Amino acid sequence: MVKYKWPLFVLILTFMVADNFLYGIGLGRFKKDRAKERVDLVREKMKGLTPQTLVSDKPIISSGRKAWLQIDAMIIAQEFGLKTLNGYTGNVPTGY
Repeated sequence: MVKYKWPLFVLILTFMVADNFLYGIGLGRFKKDRAKERVDLVREKMKGLTPQTLVSDKPIISSGRKAWLQIDAMIIAQEFGLKTLNGYTGNVPTGY
């Protein structure tokens, strides 16, 4: 097994590097500035809420990943010390 150590290392390294270039368009990539806009929008809406406020986010949007907005709302609620109620499970149904 020792004599295959370097070829195996090179092969694995090649696959790891190639993985960064394959299927890049179809994956869930997004631009950082668009994510920041989403977070800033939610942050602005929650800015004046008191810690006694219960937050339940139900985004009304027609495009994009709604799950991202729900996660953004949970994170911002934590930032402001608000109680959150959410139904996000980590699995997004097809077409949601």
